[in-house]
Amino acid sequence: MGKQAFTLIELMVVVSIIVMLAAFGGLAVRNLGSGARLTTDSAKLMGWIQLARDQAITSQHPTALVLLTSPATSDAAWRALTILEYQPPPAAALAADSAGTWTQISRWNLLSAGVLIDHDTTDSNDQPLNVWQTNASPLVDTLDGSAGRGDLRYLREKLNPRADYQYIVFLGNGAIYRDNDGVPEPPYRIRLVEGILRGNDIQYTNLKDGQPANFCEILLNGQTGQMQLIRPERAP
Repeated sequence: MGKQAFTLIELMVVVSIIVMLAAFGGLAVRNLGSGARLTTDSAKLMGWIQLARDQAITSQHPTALVLLTSPATSDAAWRALTILEYQPPPAAALAADSAGTWTQISRWNLLSAGVLIDHDTTDSNDQPLNVWQTNASPLVDTLDGSAGRGDLRYLREKLNPRADYQYIVFLGNGAIYRDNDGVPEPPYRIRLVEGILRGNDIQYTNLKDGQPANFCEILLNGQTGQMQLIRPERAP
């Protein structure tokens, strides 16, 4: 019986290897050309999103994935990201109504040159599905409405929390924080495109019918923080 069990395990290992090789082979073929960067950077971005969500669940503190958005600050706008964690005030400071702080817990990470997070993301009815928040800042307004303390910099330059970056805040249960008065949340969309930044606009590298021909989309469930990657076939 021990020999049969060992043989079964061997077969399972071989089958698993074949499946993985087939998957990677198909991925490599699909990634030929410039579109390879989109697939690679989508995996990077999903990893950073997952890291921020996991940190929020582990620490039970709100955790923000921050996206640099100001071209005036750096040519890394719309492709540089970092993670911040909210630290509540000590128990002794609660009586004094002291606010907590947002602390940067990761270095800035960059998507590849020529790959940007698209800030013009809408559904088929032209309704925005952008998950990035801009109406407030985790460094200025904490989730309980008290004034936060913090300082975020990129290349030593202090960032304006209401102009230079946007963010996604994950809560301790993995959900995405949104101030939407209880309105059901749709799946949010993060789209990665090939292009370059011209002022505040993205000039897409490859267009089809006025839209980027090559792109990847990450769908985010607002209630759970779970992700799904959509990679359309590359345009001819």
